[in-house]
Amino acid sequence: MKLIFTSLFFVLFINHQTVKKTYLFDYFLEYEEKKTGDKFFILINSKDPSYYYWGYNNYFEKRIGFIHDDNSDSSYKIAYKNHNNSVQFTYLESIKVKKSNYVNPYVIQSNTDKKDSLNTNLTAFAYYKKIRKKHSRKIEATFENCELKMPFEIFNHLTHGTFTDKPIAIPKGILIYFSVDYTNGVILKYSMTNKKNIKTQLNIPQ
Repeated sequence: MKLIFTSLFFVLFINHQTVKKTYLFDYFLEYEEKKTGDKFFILINSKDPSYYYWGYNNYFEKRIGFIHDDNSDSSYKIAYKNHNNSVQFTYLESIKVKKSNYVNPYVIQSNTDKKDSLNTNLTAFAYYKKIRKKHSRKIEATFENCELKMPFEIFNHLTHGTFTDKPIAIPKGILIYFSVDYTNGVILKYSMTNKKNIKTQLNIPQ
């Protein structure tokens, strides 16, 4: 997936219908996995972490993304494509969020420390129940210090639901690196490859 931006603004095109809700975004962040080259990007509002847009392009679905909103009973499926060096979005459908009966089996231990004046590190271990002899997952992340509030659901999503119903405090700032060690030989390592300040809105039709 390669997105091209010639300015700090997105040009967005949404189906011309009565607007149900408007989402504002001021940050674009893109990440890439070190070995596989898989990429995804997110749009966020630095002052309101209750929602975000997540976009990806893989062999499951091409150029598809979703708006996740903590204050809505639906998520919104939205396709995207490059259009004259900007990004064109097309609303596809609203999807009711079903209540999950998932019971998180993990006990979480986490800590943060300032790497330097610019970055803060987070390390978290997930153990099955109260047996803490050997962790099942290890998560490491680095945040670039600033006032931006990363949506916690993004962090949880990146770790395949490790923190579902068991949220931890994450540092303020921009997530610039994270890794997930599943202790079975699989270690995913993502680094931020693109960061832009933007000024745009995305409208959800009725």
